[in-house]
Amino acid sequence: MTDLEKYWPGGIPPHVRCHDNPVLGMAAFREEVKGWQLFLEENATPRDGSNQEQTPKVTRRRQLVEEWATMSQDSRDSYQERAPLRSSDGLIVPEPISPRNWALWTKIRLMFYHFDGPEGTLFGLGDGSTDIVRPNRAGANPVTIDGFNAWNFIEPAMFENMTMTSTGTVVFHYWYSSVFLADQETLDTGRLLLCDFDNNGSLRASGRVWPMFTEDLFNFIVGLGKPAYGLIKEDAWINDEEIQAPEDMEKPILEILETKAEFFDVDGRGAELWRQDIESYAPGYLEMEEAGGGMAVDYDHANFRED
Repeated sequence: MTDLEKYWPGGIPPHVRCHDNPVLGMAAFREEVKGWQLFLEENATPRDGSNQEQTPKVTRRRQLVEEWATMSQDSRDSYQERAPLRSSDGLIVPEPISPRNWALWTKIRLMFYHFDGPEGTLFGLGDGSTDIVRPNRAGANPVTIDGFNAWNFIEPAMFENMTMTSTGTVVFHYWYSSVFLADQETLDTGRLLLCDFDNNGSLRASGRVWPMFTEDLFNFIVGLGKPAYGLIKEDAWINDEEIQAPEDMEKPILEILETKAEFFDVDGRGAELWRQDIESYAPGYLEMEEAGGGMAVDYDHANFRED
């Protein structure tokens, strides 16, 4: 007799198949699956409540997979269009974003790219885009650090990231306990805020770090599973006052890079190669920045290269 928990009766249907190509980068992955996640949230229980106990959980899960695989593309697109896209990292500043803050945010985003020899973004293919934390009009503006998890997961009721206790309160799963956030201090001084949260959403620990030094931290946290809390307390890069010293972010981007060059540009590539990097990553940025006296207040982030 077939074990229903282990095997799909009759075999996996031919219309349930793996994606043709890998989805490269976490940003692209989140965008690709957001419609499915919304579909699950809206359809996870049997349509006929009277049959809830009669439908085994594994059978219901298979039904959902088949429904999504066989529905029309227009129907899938409708979920995709309605589904919120929530990022694990983002910009937290008051809305609407002022021209000054936009220009500063553009410089921060530029520093998520390599200027030390390798090309592309620090965190891999497709991860050049970082979300802006748009607050609920009925809530705090900007979203607070302690309120980030509520904004990220409770607002859209993302059950895969939150759960509820026996007393009716919300807690969060630990796999999103660490994030890089950009707040007003980030824009003014250049230093991101690495946050480590407890599972009730409260801030457990935080540390300031320049974007060009986040790649190793990201790899430690995501690749090796090291807790951000320990890195914040003990990592030499985060706790080195000279390396993480604040700078005036209204200066031109090349001048800002020069102040940190001894720590990240170990091969001494220098300003001319950085200039070429910037033209590759953000075409037209340097010209606009020069015209604006160091501030490109109207730069279109759609121009950022995403490979």
